[in-house]
Amino acid sequence: MTEPAAALPAVRRRRRTTSIAWSVAAALVALPVASLSLFRAVEVEWPLLVVQALAFTPWLVVPAAVALVLALLGRRRWTTITTAALLAAQLFWLFPLDYGRPVVLKEGTATVPLKVMSLNTEFG
Repeated sequence: MTEPAAALPAVRRRRRTTSIAWSVAAALVALPVASLSLFRAVEVEWPLLVVQALAFTPWLVVPAAVALVLALLGRRRWTTITTAALLAAQLFWLFPLDYGRPVVLKEGTATVPLKVMSLNTEFG
């Protein structure tokens, strides 16, 4: 059976409200990811609290992916494009384009660079 013509606007209104709710949820999840991404993208000397928060950058892929799923459920183009770009930025920082590419030092020789971290804890 088909729905009466009077019920159709109510169904469309409910779908629109649900779509807006999903889009708002996606924006709320993406907002902290976008703010930390901004801190990551701008190379200046940030306060210690920001630097400590940036240590969690690899984990930002998870909320960025959740925001993309919520945006896809919301079916709003601008939210989907924004969250997809945010997820792409997080994946780029996690896996740079030159990841695993050998560095050629001389003709015929190739080495993989070694990253070393040191920590000075003499004064706490």
